[in-house]
Amino acid sequence: MGLSSCSNGVPTVVLILLFLSSTVFCDCLTPTLPPHSSLRGSEPLKDNYATGTNLRLVCISGYEVVSGTRSTLTCSADGTWTKITELCQGKRCPVPHLENGRIELSDDLRLGETATLRCDYGFRMIGESTLRCVLRGGEVRWHRDLPFCEQIPCARPDIISNGRYDADPSDTYVVGSSVVYRCDADYSLIGNSTITCTVAADGTNGQWNLPPPECKKVSCVKPSIRNGRLATLYKPNYRYGDRVTLECNPGYTLVGASWVRCGADNTWKPSLPRCDKTVATTKPTRPSTPVPPVPPIDPLPPPGPPPIPPTLVPPEVDGTTFIPMFPTQRQTIPTVGSGSGSGSGSGKIVGIVFGVIFALVVLAALIFAAVGWWKQRQANALANSQVASEKEKTMGDRRPQKFRSKTSETVQHFSALELKTGTP
Repeated sequence: MGLSSCSNGVPTVVLILLFLSSTVFCDCLTPTLPPHSSLRGSEPLKDNYATGTNLRLVCISGYEVVSGTRSTLTCSADGTWTKITELCQGKRCPVPHLENGRIELSDDLRLGETATLRCDYGFRMIGESTLRCVLRGGEVRWHRDLPFCEQIPCARPDIISNGRYDADPSDTYVVGSSVVYRCDADYSLIGNSTITCTVAADGTNGQWNLPPPECKKVSCVKPSIRNGRLATLYKPNYRYGDRVTLECNPGYTLVGASWVRCGADNTWKPSLPRCDKTVATTKPTRPSTPVPPVPPIDPLPPPGPPPIPPTLVPPEVDGTTFIPMFPTQRQTIPTVGSGSGSGSGSGKIVGIVFGVIFALVVLAALIFAAVGWWKQRQANALANSQVASEKEKTMGDRRPQKFRSKTSETVQHFSALELKTGTP
């Protein structure tokens, strides 16, 4: 505001007061807009704005208003604008969907930010792994097309002599594929029969985790150790991987491994043990503890009735002296177990008992033999009588007429004699 525009014939003092008042209350300088914003309608900014002026703001292309913020600037009475720290933020790019992959590193996927992609294990990325969110054709999008993940392949397995592997029908091998090798007849497989395709150190190529095995003819001789023997079943031929157990003869100690295995070089692994003579060890003996002497034990009195003390017989009337006399006692026979001869008496009794038992056993055996003999004799007699009766029957059937004639003649003879003698 110039001085001439405010004078118009007014006294100088009034003009000065009006000038001061307009300086304090009416003007705000050109505001500084928040980043990525502009005036609505794309209006140009002025040098001065009156107190109470409201400026409406909008975000430029590719940005959007932050939720919860005011998009209006107001000129205050002190000649300052209301503060807005942040008004606009970049719009989001579409979330990248990567098959067999994932987003490894990103902020908020908004305009100006970057995202790093990574493939899953066993896959490698074809294309750039880093994307940047940009404004293209008025839209927010990634600066290039998305990459893709493909399976990491392995080279075809090696062919081995005298063997083969189970090939895949498609003849393609990727990470996770396994191959099994087999040997021809009479050949032993040296190494691992199965190999697997894995990811190499560079993360983009595949490699087999193990070298292919070999097929060889392996034969180990029967293991033999001095003063020892095989503890497992003997086999005429020992091939690669066969295991046997060894042990020593009695009186010998095994030094080394108790089992060995037939190795690829036709030798036993580990080396055969040996049998050393067992050395007898004696334990130190403790000094014997002295035993205190046992006091003698008085001999027990022999069994039987207690002795009867002597009885004095009164003297005769004629004044003779007293003579100690024992009363009449019953004579006893010493028992077998009494006195010094108890041991020999017990032995005699035991011998008598055993003799009696032996005699009874012999007698029983004789009786049993006699009964058996008698039964056998009865059976023989019965059999003989049956044979004789059968024979007589047979003979009687052959000559019946002759016997009958002789009988009739005898009867007639006796009848004639009776008539002669007159016997009634």
